[in-house]
Amino acid sequence: MFISGKVAFVTGGANGIGLCYVKELLKNSAKGVTIADLDAKQGHKIVEELSKEYGKNRVIFVKVDVTNKKELNDGMKKTVETFKNLDIIINNAGIMNDAIWEKEIDINIKGSIHGCLLGMDEYIPKYKSSSEGVIVNISSTLGIEPCGGLPAYTATKHAIIGLSRSLAQLNNKNVKILTICPGPTATALLDDLFNKTPNTSLEKYSNVIKQQLASIKGMQEAPAVAEYVIKLIGDAKNGTIWVIENNEINEVIIPDKEGLLKKC
Repeated sequence: MFISGKVAFVTGGANGIGLCYVKELLKNSAKGVTIADLDAKQGHKIVEELSKEYGKNRVIFVKVDVTNKKELNDGMKKTVETFKNLDIIINNAGIMNDAIWEKEIDINIKGSIHGCLLGMDEYIPKYKSSSEGVIVNISSTLGIEPCGGLPAYTATKHAIIGLSRSLAQLNNKNVKILTICPGPTATALLDDLFNKTPNTSLEKYSNVIKQQLASIKGMQEAPAVAEYVIKLIGDAKNGTIWVIENNEINEVIIPDKEGLLKKC
């Protein structure tokens, strides 16, 4: 019900689970959705396909590098010019490749920070169509547990949780902050790890990655994850963190500092 009539902006929305978020928003009667992605060819193709399926003038594509704040700003500006509102931002763009960990940090962390600050400071408070807007930051189950084979990627996903929890304390102008931590999901990110030499600049991590991949008993489907996320956008409370794994959803409760300390 919350999605109906709203306008959303999805980074990394031209492929994979990001595209599933876009489709689910449209299925739930979003007024408009912007796909923000670097892949212009795929983006325009998807807009054409979705316009046939869900109706014209409900989805647009903007070419955006999330590490570039100006490009993100221009994408959000185009969204408002097109749909007159902006209610929901899903910071989904990310990569999993520790061989290029500096770029991984730029996309996964810097891109999410840009999206949050622009959303909270510039766009959602001014252009939301109801009393509350929502920013969704996509982390991972690796945001709440270690992964020896992918230390840099794991660090970026831990950072997303810290970012979200901190911004949620501001309760800035009725902008709700949610964090989603999907478990292993059938996407290109995991396909690359299963089917190719692990992307790591440190060879000693390769065996660890292989062992951890071998322990995965099954993967959930991306459309099912998207259904849960769209439901949480309307139902979940500000500052909450959610794990979606094995087609189940659970809230993550992080103890305060005292609860984490072990007395010596």
